[in-house]
Amino acid sequence: MTFHVFQEPHPGSVTHTTASAALTNKSMNDWAASVCNDVWPAAQRTVDALQKWPASQDPSHTGFCLATNSTEPMYKQLSSSPEKAQRFAGMMDAYTAAHPHETAHLLAGFEWGGVRSVVDIGGSHGHISFLLARSFPSLKLIIQDLPSVIAQVNVPDELKDRVSVKGADFFEDQDTSSDVYYLRWVLHNWGDKDAVRILRALIPALEKGFPHAPAKVVIHDDVMPELGGGKEVAVWRERALRYVWR
Repeated sequence: MTFHVFQEPHPGSVTHTTASAALTNKSMNDWAASVCNDVWPAAQRTVDALQKWPASQDPSHTGFCLATNSTEPMYKQLSSSPEKAQRFAGMMDAYTAAHPHETAHLLAGFEWGGVRSVVDIGGSHGHISFLLARSFPSLKLIIQDLPSVIAQVNVPDELKDRVSVKGADFFEDQDTSSDVYYLRWVLHNWGDKDAVRILRALIPALEKGFPHAPAKVVIHDDVMPELGGGKEVAVWRERALRYVWR
């Protein structure tokens, strides 16, 4: 109550606040649980990781690995725990619903109307693919992620004729033909050398081509401003970007 999660309107009475009521939403509950159980412990060890592995791009050289006392990278740990994977997917749903991560710009910022098929790379539990399928009735989508993640995807009945799932490792050569290969919030999670590996893995499919038109790679991610971006970048925006992604 002192943190205003709940309130006591009079002695012996407890009622919801906006904050506590929000936690009745599953995605928001998953967000809070993931932040408390996974994100904050990792953040507390970030400086330790930087001191231990300065300038490393190895995904096992992180505060997350120190916090979990493991050499396995974060996503491998998540994929081996259905509970953590489900919680993380719920957190991504919550981020999608929140400004500035909501999806209006996704729908309006690319000519989806001329696209026939999309491979949603690292698409998790499919919330973005479902959104695109509902917004563009002629679009077919394939959600790709690790097999352990894909096994938990529940495609709504009304979309099963246009949305499918496929287990894949985005570091391995892409073997699915499509108009668009879409990566949302994927590359910022990896060091430069691994981001290059992810993109290079698309080359076999891009060279093969697609019958309808040249394939496109659509990268949907935050763009970091230069440090101290001045008047062009609001202070709160720069702080939020660097806090969340670095």
